[in-house]
This record gives sequence, C-alpha cells and structure tokens, in this order.
Amino acid sequence: MPLPFCRVFRFGGKYGIRVFSAGRGPPVLPALPAPARHFCCMLLFIRFLCLILLLSLARTAPAPAAPSLDAAFGRDGRVAVELGGRNSANAVLVQPDGRIVVAGSVNPGAAKNFSLLRFNPDGTLDTGFNHEGALITSLALGDDEALALGQLSDGRIVAGGYTSNGASRDFALACYFPDGTLDRDFGLNGITVTPVGGGDDEITALAITPDDRIVIAGNVGGTNGSVAAAARYDALGELDAAFGERGITLVTVGDESRAEGLLLREDGGLLLSGTFRRGDRVSLMLVALDKDGLLDTDFGDQGVAMPHGMIPSEGYRLAADKDGLVYVAGAVGEPGRRDTALFRFFMDGRLDPDFGLRGAAIHPASPEDDVLFDVAVSDRGVVASGFATEGGRRRFLVASYAAANGSLDEPFLPVAQLEAPGKYPHLSGVAKRRPRLRRHAGSAPAARPPKEAETPYAPGSPETAAPDAKSTEEDPLSQKRLPWPCRQALALLRWLAPTPVFAAELPAEPGPQPPKVALFDFGGDEAVGYAAALDAEGNVLVVGTVAQGRLTSMALARFAAASLYNTNAFVNQNGTVSTALRTLQPLAITRSSARSGGEILPELGAAVRARGLVFSTAAHPVLERVSAADNGPQPPATALRGHVAAGSGPGAFEVLLSGLQPGTLYHVRAYAITEDGAAHYGPERRFHTADACFLATAAFGSISHPAVILLRQFRDTMLSTKPLGQALIGLYYRLSPPLAALIEQQPALRLLCALALLPLLAFAWLALHLGLAPACGIGLVLCLLPLRARLRTFHQNARGFTLIEVMVVMLILSILAVLVVPRIMDRPEDARRTQAMVQMSALEQALKLYRLDNGQYPTTEQGLQALVAPPVAGPQAHRWRQGGYLERGKVPKDPWGGNFVYLSPGLHDDFDLISYGADRQPGGEGRNADVNNWELQ
Repeated sequence: MPLPFCRVFRFGGKYGIRVFSAGRGPPVLPALPAPARHFCCMLLFIRFLCLILLLSLARTAPAPAAPSLDAAFGRDGRVAVELGGRNSANAVLVQPDGRIVVAGSVNPGAAKNFSLLRFNPDGTLDTGFNHEGALITSLALGDDEALALGQLSDGRIVAGGYTSNGASRDFALACYFPDGTLDRDFGLNGITVTPVGGGDDEITALAITPDDRIVIAGNVGGTNGSVAAAARYDALGELDAAFGERGITLVTVGDESRAEGLLLREDGGLLLSGTFRRGDRVSLMLVALDKDGLLDTDFGDQGVAMPHGMIPSEGYRLAADKDGLVYVAGAVGEPGRRDTALFRFFMDGRLDPDFGLRGAAIHPASPEDDVLFDVAVSDRGVVASGFATEGGRRRFLVASYAAANGSLDEPFLPVAQLEAPGKYPHLSGVAKRRPRLRRHAGSAPAARPPKEAETPYAPGSPETAAPDAKSTEEDPLSQKRLPWPCRQALALLRWLAPTPVFAAELPAEPGPQPPKVALFDFGGDEAVGYAAALDAEGNVLVVGTVAQGRLTSMALARFAAASLYNTNAFVNQNGTVSTALRTLQPLAITRSSARSGGEILPELGAAVRARGLVFSTAAHPVLERVSAADNGPQPPATALRGHVAAGSGPGAFEVLLSGLQPGTLYHVRAYAITEDGAAHYGPERRFHTADACFLATAAFGSISHPAVILLRQFRDTMLSTKPLGQALIGLYYRLSPPLAALIEQQPALRLLCALALLPLLAFAWLALHLGLAPACGIGLVLCLLPLRARLRTFHQNARGFTLIEVMVVMLILSILAVLVVPRIMDRPEDARRTQAMVQMSALEQALKLYRLDNGQYPTTEQGLQALVAPPVAGPQAHRWRQGGYLERGKVPKDPWGGNFVYLSPGLHDDFDLISYGADRQPGGEGRNADVNNWELQ
C-alpha cells in the first residue's frame, strides 16, 4: 500500500487538505546472492529498530493555544471598512468610555485624504461620530494621511500625519470635537500645517502631556536624507517656542535617521524610537530629549542608545511598563529577510540583559520577511503587532508575552493561523470636508530626502511593499536565511554573537510555556497590522490594512484578554519567580563545572532559611522537594539536574556547580526557602558546558563545524528532553571519548567516521526541519523499499538492478546530497572566523573574572599573559586566582596561528581584542579581515 502525502491548498479564501497517492508502490529490487541478502536483511532490521526507538522519543506535548479573536466584537472579532478605493489604517486610540478611534487615509481616486473612524465597544460604527461613524478631511490638493492619534483632556481628538504641498510633504495636525466636527479654533479652521524642511516631512507619532500640550515625533527632509524630529504644540495648534528651536528639535544620528515612536517620560522628557543609518550599518535607536527639547546627554551614549550588533536592526513604536522598562518593537536582518524582534531597555538607555538574550527577543515568525510595528504594555503582559510573510503574502501577526513580577516569558513561537470569514461591514459615500489651509513656518535647513524606495529600511508608510531581494552575503555572522525552524535557535546568536566560555552558547529551545502568537488575515491578498492598543479590560486591538488586488480596506481586530497571556508561565509546582532574587550569569565554564551565584534582596520580606542554585537540562528548573534544600548534607547532584545549597539569610552568594556533562545546555536559577516553607526563584540563566572530544568533533575537526552544530541541535532538541534520550546521551558520553581520541589521530579514520555519520546527519536535518515523527516516517520508507524487492527464491543466481531501481537510488542520494551537503560542508575560512569569535568570547569572560577578583583589567603591558601567570609589573593582582583564568593554562593562538592583540583601556570599550586574520596585518578584506571583540557585543 503506497504511503500518501498531504498538501495544504487555498481556494476562495478557505484552506483545506488534499491527499495525493505516492504511486503504485516502490520499484522492485531483484534477487541478490544469499550472503548479500542476509547482510542486507540484518542491516535493515537494525535500522528499523533504531527508527522505532527514535520514534518513541517524539514530542507529544501540545502547542500552547493561540490568542483567540473576541467573537463579541464585529464579526468573529474582525471589522473591515472601505471609504473609497484605497484605504489604510495607521493608528488606534481607545477612549475612556471604551469607544475606539482609528485614523488613516482614503484615496477615492485623485489623492489620499485624512480618514477617521469611531467604533462602539462591540465593533459597530458609532453614528454619533459625524452621523455615520466615519469622516474624511482633505487638507490640500495633494496627498494627506493620518499616522498618529491623541486625545486632549476635554475630549477633543488630534490626528497627526502629513499633507502634500505639491512638491513635498509637511507636518499636519487636525483637531476634532468628540462628535467629529473640526475645531475651528485649532490652527486655521481646525488644521495646522508646518513646513520644516524642503523635502518630505511626516508626523509619525503623537502624545498628549498632562497639561494638554501636543508633542509629536516625525521625520524631516535633509540634504543627505531624512533626520528625526520632535515638536511641541499648544492645545490650539500653535508651536511652543519654549521647546527646542522655536518649537522644533532636529536630531541627527548617523547619515540618516527616522523616528517612528514617541514616549513621554515621568520627568517631562521624551523618548524617540526609530532607525538610523551610518555608512552600510542600519540600527535601531532610542533618543532622549529633556522637557525643553534638548538632547539628554545622561541617557545612553550622549543621548542616544542602540543595540550593539553587526546585523541590521530596525526600531518602530515603543511603550513602557510601570517599572520603567521600555519595550521597542522592531526587526533584525536584511530588508526582505527580517525577523521579528522585541527589545527592552532601562530608562537610562541600557539594554536589559535579563530580557531574551542581551536585551532582545528575536524570532523568525515565518520563512520570509517578519516585522513588529507596535507594542502595548499592561500589568498582565506585553503585546506586539506587525506582519509575517508566507509565500510572498503578508499577514497580521499578534504576539503576546505573559508577565509575572515584571518578567517576560521565552521568545515566542507561531502557534496558530486564523481563517478569515467572508463579508465585513462596508461604508461608502461619506461627504468630505475641505477646510482652508494655514501654514506655520518652522526652522530647519531646506533639503529633499530620498524617496521611500531608496531608504535602507522599511519606512512607516503602510503602502510600502516588502523588498523583493534578499541578501546573499557570505560573512558567517551575516543574517543568512536558514530555514525558519533552525533560525529560531540561531537568529540571536548570529545577531549578537553571544560570549560563551570555551564553547559557543546557543539560545535554548523555548520552555514549556512559550508566549502566544497568531497569524491571521481578512480573506484578502495581504493584511498588515500597523498599530496596537489595549482597552480597559485588557483586550488588545490591532489595526492595519487589508489588500485585495488594487483595493485596500481599513481593518480592526480584537483579541480577548483571557487568551493573550500564559497566566501560569512563571508558576511552578514548588514556588514562583520573585523579583527579590537575582541569578548571576554563569562564568568559568568548563566541561564539567561552572561558577554562578545569586542575591536575595531585602524586598523578599521574609526570613530565608535556605538558599542556593537549582539546575537542570530542562527549562525552569525547580527543587524536587523543598526539604532537599536544607542546609544539611546535600545529596549528590546528578549530571542532568540537581541543586547546590549556599547557606541562609539575605545577601549575595556564590557556588560551584560540578559533575556536569560536557557539551550540554543547562538552565540555572537562584532559589530561596522562607520560614513558611515557600520556594522562591530568581530569573533563569542558561549556559553550555564545554565539549569533550566526541566522535562527531573528531570526525569533522571542530565544534564549530556545521555538521557538529547540527548534531548538537538534534541532541538538545530531540533527545535531551526524554528519559530514554538522556540515557542514550549518557551512554554516548561514556563510550565516545576513547574512540574519538583514536579517530582524531588518524586521517583515514576521520574520513570513514565522517562518511558513517552522513546518514545520521540527514536524519537529524529532517527531524529538525520536519519534526521527529515525519523524519522517522521518511527513514522507515527508505528502509522498507528494499523489502519490496523480488526475493521470492533463495537461489544463487544473482540478477542485477533494473534501470528504474538504479534511477530511484540515485534520485534519493541526489536529494540527500542537495539537502545535507551544502549545510555541512561550509568553507574552512568561515569555520576559522567562527572559531576566532569563540576564542575571543572565552578570553572576554576570563578577563571579566580577572577584573572581578582584582578590581581592574590587565594593562596593555601586562597583556593576556596575566590570565595564566600573576603579573610582575604594573598594577598588582592581589587576589589572582590559583590555577589562572584559562582552562588550558596558556593563551591560545588565533586560528591563523597569530597572537591576539590586547589593548586596555581600549579604543572602543574597557578593553579591545583583535585578531588580524589570515595575513596577520591590520585591516584587510575577506579572509584577511580583522576580527574584533567590539563587533561581537
């Protein structure tokens, strides 16, 4: 019986599954000589048993439920409105009475105009707003578009965006009474237009201060491109001369910059989020201004904060929680090949290292282009919206994070796709208002910015198409577009180049309670969510644009609060996470040990009778029983999980985790047991122990070889979470090192071992991309194909393979070669550069340990040799650690045989580490390019 396969198809806005037959059966293998038959049958039987064994390890845990649309809102949680041929929705505002205002534009044919809609809490249009629930305002003969919304204390609604003067765009504000009529006392007949530069000026974000002043962020044309800008108006639409220079502040960052988000600080200052370009680098930025519109030099680096990374990043809108943590929605990667990213900063401009990995949670939500445009924060969690691209078609994306004591869950996963119903409420024929214009003169150099298509990052305009081409750079740290299940584990590693000790530390797989994500559409060709807001009940509202051919609609969707968050994401059976505990990042990591610790703050508010660290190879480790944490003799910790006690009472402590297994990902948390027996846990940290020399490492020559990385991913993802898989890993760790030591010295044995591992590599690749069960199914089919051969007799007359059978075998081998070989046979130079980065990361950690012990880094004159022997000249190391700070007792050479250059203080940081590459000379390109530690931050 041939095995069928399924294909998902779309017809008329609906999805279904069509089953296809794989044929009438596989080709038949001719009879073989008896010895060959017996050997093949035995080999096939062994392979069959191995597949059954691996199949038993398949994951069966269900995925978390996706955020669900609120059926009480609109139709099945969604509303789409058309006011003309082309519509867009760019901003949303929830009023105190629960009514919802949406702003955007409508283009009935000649030009775009401001458009506003107001909905009742149930999703129906509010007929008390301009009698129809919608209005259109034409500010000029050219294009006008609303991109931001705000509400004054008296209920008036302010919309900000741009208007076209025939040659370029200018800032534009319009003010409306609660019933939708223009406030004629605002500006000139309800409209304020402010030309600033000679190019395109746009208001992209808007906020209302407690004293009813209107603060905006936007972009102004410059001679070399756009620059970020902020301005402040009074409640009547006049520029506030006390702010910046005659009401406007221009912020120049890099060669070109754009502001997309605006946040009011408690001290009256502003935070602007956006993107800047300097040369070939494109990066997210945060800019701080004080209450007078001047740059706040105490924020970040002279008023500007940004992530430190080599991969391009983008910033869009932002929000802050009650603790002052700032979340910025954005993306990383090349245009057209971006991955969603959520960044978290402290209010002083520092990235929060406890969020995600080094302050960012990055996830490839689809195999193509993914972006987060907006973020909203409540006491229960954080919600971000944007789009994900599948098959060249963009779809609404909503991601929710569960909060517990100010913390967020693991990086999110796509878990569901929501189908679109048919028709939606439709509105047309609304009368337009054409008020006269008034222009205010601003202060800025006249210049013409580049067009949107020329900007190196996605602008805020909702009609900007996703870039077509995707970068194919060969730099090993560039954002190569791997298949998305693999990029989920590697995206942040490639962006920030984490700093492990002796081995590359990979992000862990998401824990058992990942945040929730939904991809959905409205039945059209594309759907993009541009803005998000939370209502009083915690429901999230997402607005955007839906495209169907040349026509577009304004779209609004609401998700139920109860479905948004993993309410038990941080609740364990033996306790909860507490902000009064801290967990130190593990350091001094070797093959079998690591040093970490924690701190118990007075805010815990209870007497602590026991404290320490709990560790496990599974996420969110907890104590198996509270009594086990007493200060008496500790039971011996297993290699995979356990805990180490560290006394009692508040304060900081440090412990040594020993008996760990090499090459294993561990999760560790500080714990505290109070007098009432309750268990409290600190934030979770993760680290990889260094690798011993195992078969794969010996065969391929390096732990950074793509084949070794692939097998490690397979081990961590498919085997380490199951008891049987853990037993197999333990057996492999015991038997592999002696064999690896023998193979490592013999080139012929290394080649044979590498060839023998190719089938396992193919299976691991299939398991990581398709899942363990499908991979086992494919392997089972390949094993059973020869059993269909015509072995009807056991005579000695051997017959050869038929032409069809030979072609089938060659086809299978070709497919495996195409899928596997390019991913495991990377260039040697890439491996050397990766190894240099791993070595630099190890040296960085050793230098930080040296500073922790001795209060300062070694000087340039003392050099890296101070890590292996106490320095005899210069500042003395009075607490130099016995045995040194490097595992092998010597300073390593770089992969090209040269010495690492060490400078302290450095030109870029506290210290600089440099490898001059293959030519051992400063500068150079390609294989001769320098590798620097400040580019790994």
